[in-house]
Amino acid sequence: FNARRDFIWNDISMVVPFLDPKSEEVRRFVQDNIEEEWKLGNWKLLINFVNSGSHPRIIFQPNITPHVNGLGGDSIYMNSTQPLTEYDANWTIRHEFGHVLAFPDCYVEFYVEERQSIMNYQLDVDNIMCSRKGHMKDINYTELMKAYKKN
Repeated sequence: FNARRDFIWNDISMVVPFLDPKSEEVRRFVQDNIEEEWKLGNWKLLINFVNSGSHPRIIFQPNITPHVNGLGGDSIYMNSTQPLTEYDANWTIRHEFGHVLAFPDCYVEFYVEERQSIMNYQLDVDNIMCSRKGHMKDINYTELMKAYKKN
């Protein structure tokens, strides 16, 4: 697990600096979705918008497949042609932020030529990193605590 050094853990929260997108709509989209998903019991993740530094950021480009520049990366690429109000956009930013936290995907996708379609196998349909129906689970919290809590 490749923990980022700019995230601050304590027993009730983890504070994450995030480059200010300079748009109230995008700020709300980022903060509302990430903070809503990445919480468990009394513990929560808090976004702190900052103006500079090598911190997570959101980048919009037209007609791309959303992704992050690697596990523990700092650039979340989103499709600029997709409305921020759509369920897929909301789920995507929640999931892609998991990669910023250094979680890998736990699903497998591949193209089946005979069917001319993409097949998707989800290893845990309740986990945000595996499924569009998933959410943060105890296992995600445990991994975050092991990676970010300083003894």
